[in-house]
Amino acid sequence: MPNFTDALPPKDQRPSLALVRVKPGKPIQAIVTATNFVGCETHYWHGRTAPCEQPNCEACDDGSPTRFHAYIASWNPATNRSFLLEITRAAADAFDGYRNTYGSLRGCRYSVHRASSNPNSRVIVELHPADEQRFAIPQPPNVIACLCTIWHCSPPEAIAPRLNGNGSTNARRREVLDAIKLANTKGA
Repeated sequence: MPNFTDALPPKDQRPSLALVRVKPGKPIQAIVTATNFVGCETHYWHGRTAPCEQPNCEACDDGSPTRFHAYIASWNPATNRSFLLEITRAAADAFDGYRNTYGSLRGCRYSVHRASSNPNSRVIVELHPADEQRFAIPQPPNVIACLCTIWHCSPPEAIAPRLNGNGSTNARRREVLDAIKLANTKGA
């Protein structure tokens, strides 16, 4: 029997943002809020993207190939909406080059779109510094905590607060993978 009420349940305190992927015919324009992206090896498994959980990864055991995805904390000033942009390794190269040139991704204004109407066509990336006098860029979210909410895993408490955009890409990639593995083994 349902339990009806006229009171709202407590608000969900887990961090959450929409995960946005580049779709054909729908360009995305936004500004990066974090100093760096967060990356993770993933699988397309059981109809959704999921993190690789090596050394105990069911998707790997099933023979599902891995693919690197980068997640970029983004803000659209036109809608005042924050979200996570999900892109592949190839599209992330442009953001990596921008970060290496300017020292940070924060304030990077970007436009991304598909090269054709094919949903798997190449993602075209255009990057420019944003006019920070014109925009009050919001503080970045904790991207790892947001991803853990999306992926239904516990955020690794020891590392999640530190990964809000600091550190090198390769070291960060290893830390993220290790943190997600640790969180998933604790939750099991």
